[in-house]
Amino acid sequence: MIADGPAIATPGNRRMNIRAWFWLGLIAVTVVGGVIRFAPLGDRPLWYDEADTWAASIDGASKPLPYARFFQWENHFETAPLSFLFVRIATDLTGNDSEVSMRLPSLILGTLCIPLMFLLGKVVQGYALGLTAAALTAFDPNMVDQSQQARMYMVMMFFTIIAIIWSIHLLRNPKPAGVEGGRLKNVLHWLGLGVVFGLLLWTQQFTAAVWVGIAIGVGGLLVAGWVTKQPHEQPWSVLIGFTSAFIVGLIVAFTGVYKLVTRVFGGGDPVQGDGADLSLIDITKEIATAAKDLIGWGPAGLIVYPLALLGIILLFRKCKSSVAILIGVAIANVLILYPFRKMHHFLDGRYLSLMQPMVFIGLGMLTLGFARRPWRLAGCVVVGVLVVAGVWRSTHLTNYYMQPDRYLFANQIVMVRDAMKEQPADQALIHPGPAYILAKYYDLPQDMDLYTSFYDPVTTQPIQTGALPPDFDAPAVWLVMGMNNYDGRITKAKALLEQFARHYEVAVDETELSRHLALGRVAAARVSSNGITYHSMWIKP
Repeated sequence: MIADGPAIATPGNRRMNIRAWFWLGLIAVTVVGGVIRFAPLGDRPLWYDEADTWAASIDGASKPLPYARFFQWENHFETAPLSFLFVRIATDLTGNDSEVSMRLPSLILGTLCIPLMFLLGKVVQGYALGLTAAALTAFDPNMVDQSQQARMYMVMMFFTIIAIIWSIHLLRNPKPAGVEGGRLKNVLHWLGLGVVFGLLLWTQQFTAAVWVGIAIGVGGLLVAGWVTKQPHEQPWSVLIGFTSAFIVGLIVAFTGVYKLVTRVFGGGDPVQGDGADLSLIDITKEIATAAKDLIGWGPAGLIVYPLALLGIILLFRKCKSSVAILIGVAIANVLILYPFRKMHHFLDGRYLSLMQPMVFIGLGMLTLGFARRPWRLAGCVVVGVLVVAGVWRSTHLTNYYMQPDRYLFANQIVMVRDAMKEQPADQALIHPGPAYILAKYYDLPQDMDLYTSFYDPVTTQPIQTGALPPDFDAPAVWLVMGMNNYDGRITKAKALLEQFARHYEVAVDETELSRHLALGRVAAARVSSNGITYHSMWIKP
């Protein structure tokens, strides 16, 4: 018998070993990113938007909300039903509607976005880009923050990344040839992409930007190829395929498309929002602020965007199809904010989440795209600093990223609820009106006659002629005031408190009230004939 000799290291074996290390790196990054997302999940109360999710997922007129309402798009006046359906399923599976149960869909899909970004980077350029993009995703404060909330943004990101990956793949190879069963496989690919397009609109009507962005990218690439006399090898297959996918998406989300069109162009939901009178310049300024907030470093954070764009330029020489899709979605994300702001009361960094795949891929290319080693090393240093800083900021979100009063309002409501147990004859009113949902979740006793004296029960907006009911005779009333980060809210809270003060014939201490209602705090006031007692939830001493 001849003894075996030493194993010979072939190029194929070396490639397999390198790939194994990349996969191990992905597992490590995903696990750490998941732990960061999960760790504080049960320590924080709901904030108002999450309470809105609870109302749209569980708390219907007949509790729990019937499942049929989700498929009829009737469980929320504005937002598509898929993320709410996921929350409902999660709470049914766990048997409770606790904060953790409601946040499970965002946690799971937010964590899965890490390997999805790895796959996107791998499809675009290779394993190294995939792992870098996955690390940036795992420790991005916005991605971590939204993964910890019972909201739709991680469901949206999950399907957005899938749509981008699939679109790039099919743009490169729209019609497989020489494969057994290739025609059926090709049809199933386009059908699957169409279903993903439809599910995007089932998540959030705002994701129409993904449709528009992919259409811009595909159309731009085909036109550029025709102009430069370097046409796509299968242009008609691309056009027919993507058109078919969009048609399938329209069928899957027909109700959502109808609601979106009627909301934007009239005849359905109201289109006049808080930003109806804003100029394009005003909205552009708000978009710039949202872009700054998405990074979370103040104005200095805006440097991330030109760095990412530099990486995209480096990628353009290697993969034009990837650049077309990524840039198209990013451009559409910005453009859709103009009509969106006309209907919405503010812009926030999370509304630019759809451009984050482009940002992560662009930053990742800084480590790979330069021909000269010193430049590649500099790119690695920049990305390394961003990842390390992301780890720190993602584990200290309350210092670096979150809206300061997000959870304090719920804490204030719980404090008032507990105080009212000692004084059960007292009444309570929440300001602003929409926050009654949050109070309902935390079982704060509320007199609906008192509530409807100041707020419309359908729109939850203030009644201009709101006043105390003539038969109001509670020995005291608690006024919980929060969400004061918007212009005019403090003034309105003061005006409301003064109405109760006049009823009890006591005076409002303007200095003390202003101290408690300073920007970034929430407060409560107990008003009775004995005077006014103020309570605050302070962010910092």
